[in-house]
Amino acid sequence: MDEDLWEKERRLWLEGPEAYEELLADDALMTFPVPGGPMDRSTIIDSVTSSERWEAVALDDQHVREIGDARLLIYSAEGKREDKGYAAGCVSLWRMTEGGYRLSYHQQTPL
Repeated sequence: MDEDLWEKERRLWLEGPEAYEELLADDALMTFPVPGGPMDRSTIIDSVTSSERWEAVALDDQHVREIGDARLLIYSAEGKREDKGYAAGCVSLWRMTEGGYRLSYHQQTPL
């Protein structure tokens, strides 16, 4: 099951708005560094629609914590797009719903 969550997490780094429509919980929130700030589900999907996706991403130093029927993924990410790179410490909370695990919260801290 944890491998499936890591694959879903990777999809959100690499794929477009369709993946977000599928994988985000209705009440999802994400917090990004300035100028991003906190975003709700519709703002997240709008942002993904208008931004370039990462060409490659490495999710390293992976840890999973069980919290009831939810899973907390903690990891370091390195994304690459053209000649640009990005590194962040990340935390994602995946909550079990009737439709399977959905992302409820994600936060990034640049490294």
